[in-house]
This record gives sequence, C-alpha cells and structure tokens, in this order.
Amino acid sequence: MRLAIPELSALLLVKTGVATSRNISFRMEVRSDLSQIKVRPFDLVAIVGNLINNALEAVENLPVAERRVQFQVFENTGYFIMQTRNPGFIPRDLRAMIFTAGFSTKSDSTDRGLGLASIKHLTESYNGFVVVSSHLDKGTCFTVGFPK
Repeated sequence: MRLAIPELSALLLVKTGVATSRNISFRMEVRSDLSQIKVRPFDLVAIVGNLINNALEAVENLPVAERRVQFQVFENTGYFIMQTRNPGFIPRDLRAMIFTAGFSTKSDSTDRGLGLASIKHLTESYNGFVVVSSHLDKGTCFTVGFPK
C-alpha cells in the first residue's frame, strides 16, 4: 500500500480479509499517501475502521452480487479525504440521528450506536468534517475530511 501510516495500511489489509471472508467485494483506491496528515495514527485507525465496519455490515445481508464496498483515500487543495461507498439507502430522517451516541439502525442494537458518534467526535477534534449522502439509486457514501 502506498500509505505513509503503517497502522492504517495494516487495518486495510485486515478489512480486506474480513470482506473476503464475508463474500463482499472490497475495492480500495488510494490516491494520497497521507504523509502530511496531522491526525494521530491511533485516531485515524479508529475512524477508518468504524467507517469500513459500518459499510461492510450494511451490505453483508444483501444478495452476493450487491455486496460491494469501496474505500477511497485522496486529497484536494484543502483536505485529506477518506470515503466509503456501498449499496443501500439511509432515509433522511435517520441520517439526522445516526451520529447520536447510542442510536443504531440495527435490530440487534446491544452495544451499538457508538461507531458513527465516535467518528464524528474524533474527526471534529481535528477540525475535520464527516458527512453522509444516501440515494435510493446511488447508494450511501460517508465522507471524512481533515484540513491540510
């Protein structure tokens, strides 16, 4: 992997194995090595790990042909960006609540509802942002950005 953060590279290798074991297509596109990002590796691993876990869980009960998750790392003039995409739809009313600690869309909600709240808290502690977009025909995309 072309990442300057070995901890994140290791996480992505593990998540690739997890996806394979669940018969999920997991594609990665890395267009930045993140060598200049000002986020502690531990926090970056927590954020990306939660993002990918959520995307994998969102597709694991779909028909095999629809079990697709894409993870991208890139940068633009102002931000380092990490993004997950997967099929599925989150209704607008739920999108307003998903970053609330303890809220979960899963029926087995014991010990759930902390991942997205954690992502939001950690990301904002570095003056970053997290946004979600979800469309019936395009699927769901979570985007996390950290200022350069």
